[in-house]
Amino acid sequence: MKKNKLIIAVAALLILVATVVSIFFLSNNKKEDTEKPAQPDIADVIKNEADAKELMSGVNNAILNGASKEEISKILGVELSGDAYAYVQIGKDSYLQFTPPSELVQKHDLSNYVKQAAIYASRVEEKIKSNFAYEFVSSEVDEEGSTVISVNVRSYLYQNYIADLGELQGKLLENFTFPNDELNDRAANATMYKAKVKAMEIMDSYLDNYVNDEYASTNIILENGQREKGNLDAYISTAATGMIAGNSRSMLQDMESRVATYMNNALSNGTLDRNDMLKLKAGS
Repeated sequence: MKKNKLIIAVAALLILVATVVSIFFLSNNKKEDTEKPAQPDIADVIKNEADAKELMSGVNNAILNGASKEEISKILGVELSGDAYAYVQIGKDSYLQFTPPSELVQKHDLSNYVKQAAIYASRVEEKIKSNFAYEFVSSEVDEEGSTVISVNVRSYLYQNYIADLGELQGKLLENFTFPNDELNDRAANATMYKAKVKAMEIMDSYLDNYVNDEYASTNIILENGQREKGNLDAYISTAATGMIAGNSRSMLQDMESRVATYMNNALSNGTLDRNDMLKLKAGS
């Protein structure tokens, strides 16, 4: 009798263990089925159309989502050159969002300039995002083994906006005498920053002038399909900034007259004070 009870107990224990093991494996399999697979990194070597589409999607998303210089460099597979870095359009690494060191802000009471610059930069960024569009055309390997990616791009004329901004900044400083403590580093001093933000304030009324309706065709050529051996950095500094658009070239020719109109209008409507050219109208 005791022997039968022992056999029954052992059998029950084995059934219990088997049930627990079955539940474990079933739940594990269910978990594996429902978990999303990890997103793969963009291919180092672009071998086919799927790779090319993934690459261009990654580059364009990085530009529009405010990726840092380092993040864009990682996608391109190469460190951004100085020229390409200057055309990072959105986010903390962009030219428009550049903020002077905190000690300079405090010393020269630039807090309102920093605040207004962020507002004006955000409005330009919204235009960039809404204007941008691209069409993937093809990806082929040429006779030399290079991958040629063809795309059509429509982008905000950011390059023209920046050129006009620089021209207007220069006009605002034309008759300005720099204090002695600012002569050593004009690129980052308070007066130059004030002039840039004042130019952004004036141009805030003309952002639609840089909206682009044209698509431009361009090729990205990657030697042996390798991202680091190609002209992807040229793509972000030309195609993605509107530099290769036909109307971009014509706008550059008219820059001086356009900026003169901006200044005259600003003087007429009170945005620009002839007695204090760098004073902001907003927030003051």
